[in-house]
Amino acid sequence: MEMSLGLLRARMLHAVAELGVADQLRAGPLTAAALAQAVGANEDGLYRLMRAMAAMGLFVEHDDRSFSLNETSQLLRSDVPGSARNMVLYFAGDVHARTYFDLLHSVRTGEPAFDHLHGMSLFEYLEKDEQ
Repeated sequence: MEMSLGLLRARMLHAVAELGVADQLRAGPLTAAALAQAVGANEDGLYRLMRAMAAMGLFVEHDDRSFSLNETSQLLRSDVPGSARNMVLYFAGDVHARTYFDLLHSVRTGEPAFDHLHGMSLFEYLEKDEQ
């Protein structure tokens, strides 16, 4: 069961990275309401996401519905050396997530799922995307 939740966990991680949650928490804990306002998210939706992330050990949840960084979530900040934020955005982002859904095509045909889904290789896509 835990293995089947991998994609969900990756997408949750992508959501907090995309929203810049760790950057907002760099100065200290924020309530879910303040954090939601800072990142432009729905308070209840963000609160639920942050609780799940805290349960997975990525953030620290406090009794007053606030959250803070821990050693692991520090790596999601965009301003720290060795930040993992860009890699999370890349590997758990929409382009790769959609490609993962086409994995069965690769298994059946031996062809790259990315090429099948996007009509070009990953490198062609990245080159086109940079322009």
